[in-house]
Amino acid sequence: VKMHALAAAAAMRAPTSTSIARARRIHGTAAPLDLRRGHATDPCSKRERFGGARSSGSIAVRAAVFDGGPDGVPFFALSDADRASELRADTEAVRAAADDPRAILLPFVSGRALVVEVDPDDSRPGVRFAPAEARLKDVKAPAVDGSTDEDPLAFERLSFLGFREEDGAPVFCAEVNGTCESRVRDAVARNPAVTGRIKWGTLDTATSTKDAKSVGPEMSRKDAGLVAAAASLLRWRRNTKFCQKCGSPVKIVKSGHKAQCSDSTCRAPYYPTLMPAVLTLCTCGDYALLGRNSKWPRGFYSCLAGFVDQSESLEQAVAREVLEESGVVIDPTSVRYVTSQPWPFPCQLMVGFRAEVAAKKVSVADAVCDPAVAMSTVVPDIGCEVTFPPTPTLDIAELRDARWFHKDWLRAQLGKHVDPREAGTGG
Repeated sequence: VKMHALAAAAAMRAPTSTSIARARRIHGTAAPLDLRRGHATDPCSKRERFGGARSSGSIAVRAAVFDGGPDGVPFFALSDADRASELRADTEAVRAAADDPRAILLPFVSGRALVVEVDPDDSRPGVRFAPAEARLKDVKAPAVDGSTDEDPLAFERLSFLGFREEDGAPVFCAEVNGTCESRVRDAVARNPAVTGRIKWGTLDTATSTKDAKSVGPEMSRKDAGLVAAAASLLRWRRNTKFCQKCGSPVKIVKSGHKAQCSDSTCRAPYYPTLMPAVLTLCTCGDYALLGRNSKWPRGFYSCLAGFVDQSESLEQAVAREVLEESGVVIDPTSVRYVTSQPWPFPCQLMVGFRAEVAAKKVSVADAVCDPAVAMSTVVPDIGCEVTFPPTPTLDIAELRDARWFHKDWLRAQLGKHVDPREAGTGG
């Protein structure tokens, strides 16, 4: 996935009929919403106030995006949903969203997304998979007398991702297993939004579980963002079982976005982990510095990257990581931010920078610089200056190789491997 240059700030858009409808869907229409002020015109409930604020605020969030593709959003970003984060602590509002007949579930099995292979579509080249989403109303099971098994699809086990942009459907995700998995697969088979995209074979043969990171590039950008967000959140839930302070079990609250110690004397809170990392394009004149990890496929090179340390600025992390991995010293005054990209595998946020590296300079005689002079017996006193990028000094524990590539050569290579989803978009 390529990281693109930071686009100009998008202008604020006027509220659309879709956003107004979404704001009123759960909160009712008793009090008209004034989206310019972000609240209802009449005194209203907490949920109505949230509705007004969410509709106007979410527009601003979606407008402040970066140029990552035809929709202006970096790949793996959650672009097809209003996160509605202010509703997460409102159990009544989220439960109402779960009861919405349009609510959908993104199921995961043992940490892997349940997906369906779809028929190729000329309007979406390169898209081979879509989430095997189920309508939440189709997976709800009645309580069984005498059963001691806890239902993985109980409301408390669901994680709320927000409202889908295209149709306003509330989106939830959950881990499924055993008989619950069979129930979910049956629900997927009853969802025409999924079955309608299969043109050959059966749903059973078209459905499989995939790692979110590997299958994402073969999905549409919007689907990849939803699946990536769900995978990261569910992974955090699986790994967050006990309090780090006292060892007591934790309880997942806030619609799956917070864990709290169950000990009344502790009550320590925990939130999904986010690890910032810097990714830097280092240039020296017309050359770019790229490196290769020993675990990567042969011929695979990337900008230099690394995690940010404690009490370290992003700019300091850029300089340190480049020096650690390649032995190249950057000009600290040249570091500038370009863009960011979520990389929730498991929980990184990639922050892209550019930095300049000073060229090495060597003075040589004109006899060396000019072949015609070099053939004569006269060597002038004056010389000329030759500049070139500094030679990388590798830390083999970090990189297998690092070298300088000319921009024209890189441009030619990238032109041979164009993502069909970006063809004609200038991406």
